[in-house]
Amino acid sequence: MPTTSPVMCPRVLRFAVVAALVCAFIAAPRRAEAIGDGPAFDPTAGLAIIVIVGEMIIPDVRFEVPITEHAQPGLVLSWPIVFEAWSWGKHTHVLPFVEMQHRMGKRNFRALAGARLLLAVRPKRSHTVVLLEAAGITGSDGDGAMMGAGIGRRYGQTSTFCVVVRGTRTQHGWRTDVAMDFQLPL
Repeated sequence: MPTTSPVMCPRVLRFAVVAALVCAFIAAPRRAEAIGDGPAFDPTAGLAIIVIVGEMIIPDVRFEVPITEHAQPGLVLSWPIVFEAWSWGKHTHVLPFVEMQHRMGKRNFRALAGARLLLAVRPKRSHTVVLLEAAGITGSDGDGAMMGAGIGRRYGQTSTFCVVVRGTRTQHGWRTDVAMDFQLPL
């Protein structure tokens, strides 16, 4: 009898949760419309909720490279929560964020809190942005500060997709990471 891999269980559970959410958000408006209790089916409302929940459940994956002797590169799972806060005109947005991280293999847990600054290159519906970020970091592998920069695209007024490079300094040394970052501010 085959045994279930401990790595496979979270993947299956995550897939089941996402599948259940998709079914629930698509079926509920159709059911309400069929019995005359609700408005016509709007697929974008359910999709927005699915994306927000998916962003919180599915982590960003960062490739981290320590810049100290005898340290090994590795993967970091991160769960950023970004809040839409301030805008200065059409060109500048300040986004506070909190982020939990888990370093795979070393079992290091970290927490970050800081702010992102989005600078629009061409303010249109879909436009290029420059992302700058700074945060304080604390965790099982040290306390310190993080600074990052990236470039990407902002779609509409909320969602942003960027390639981000970060540098982090703690009392245990420097490290840097690279990630494809998708953010949907709350």
